[in-house]
Amino acid sequence: MGAILVGAGALIGFGAKTAGGCTSGNGICGTSLGSAASFVATGTFLAVAIGASFAIRGLT
Repeated sequence: MGAILVGAGALIGFGAKTAGGCTSGNGICGTSLGSAASFVATGTFLAVAIGASFAIRGLT
């Protein structure tokens, strides 16, 4: 379970760096400005979070 959380954290950090900001900033400000990188990063954050929650749920 720890490895999943570390992997998810790394992907979130990579997405935020790629989009040029933090996760909440990209989700709120970047997408409202129409930034393509922010849309991709926000989608990545959501996909990883959903996948990690299903993986963690499956381990319990």
